[in-house]
Amino acid sequence: MASGLGPTRALKQVLDRFNRPLSSLRISVTDRCNMRCGYCMPEAEYAWLPRSSILSFEELDRLAGIFASVGVRKIRVTGGEPLLRHGLPDLVHRLALRPEVTDLALTTNGILLAAQAAPLRAAGLKRLTVSLDTLRPERMQSFARSAKHGDVLAGITAARDAGFPPIKFNSVVLPEPDGPMSARKSARGMSRLTPFRTSMRSLPRVKYLWTSRTRTSVSCSVIPSPSLLIRPVTRAVA
Repeated sequence: MASGLGPTRALKQVLDRFNRPLSSLRISVTDRCNMRCGYCMPEAEYAWLPRSSILSFEELDRLAGIFASVGVRKIRVTGGEPLLRHGLPDLVHRLALRPEVTDLALTTNGILLAAQAAPLRAAGLKRLTVSLDTLRPERMQSFARSAKHGDVLAGITAARDAGFPPIKFNSVVLPEPDGPMSARKSARGMSRLTPFRTSMRSLPRVKYLWTSRTRTSVSCSVIPSPSLLIRPVTRAVA
């Protein structure tokens, strides 16, 4: 596919206002997702971008090269859910061949990871982040409208078997349906990560999200940071 991006040329390194190099780049390969988490995609239906508006792998790779010429060294592939993009290992391979890129990572919900972990690793992907909000299938069905909880755990196992270094988990900590989450409930839920403790790079990160599709802040529905007791959680997965 012809690209209108023009020839790549050496450009001046981009710095922020504190004179720090802007070295990280996120590449979204699709706006589609196979989950409907209430804090991210609460609506039943969405109008997706037409295929003609999605950049090809050739265009994404060329953009990565342009950003690399101004100092980008770390690239993270995201979505939507990036594993919905057909042939994704091809893009990963293209990006991995760029000598300027020293860190190549991907964020996924893990549903399709079991079949793609090995091809992605072979293509040159270095790190994985899995969005994992619960170890209870019924809760995933409730707030994400997905019955694929077992597929996520299978994907984590496949990633470990494919040789990925310890995996990082992202989590949005939500209240219990019958009231605020207590420290004991939080620690008990996190303890279910114990079978994967050798695969974990860190405890799940807690985020506040802004859902741009609905222009609605969901901060009011997540657990505030002062309520999170890190010490009991750390002990549960140690």
